[in-house]
Amino acid sequence: MGQPVTVVQKSTSRPDVVRFEINRSITGMDPHRYTRGQEVEGDTPADEVARRLFAHPGVDSVHIYSNVI
Repeated sequence: MGQPVTVVQKSTSRPDVVRFEINRSITGMDPHRYTRGQEVEGDTPADEVARRLFAHPGVDSVHIYSNVI
């Protein structure tokens, strides 16, 4: 079983952007970008986060860098 992850939603200057900060890095120094319609392959934590976010309507893209989604 993995360790719990704390997620905090942060406000942005753009109303169409939602930003989340988590209590651990899931990508290291390697940014990941996903867009709707592109198949999310792989089984990294970032891949799983992207798949779960795309399950919600209105999510067009996901960018993950270290602990910021």
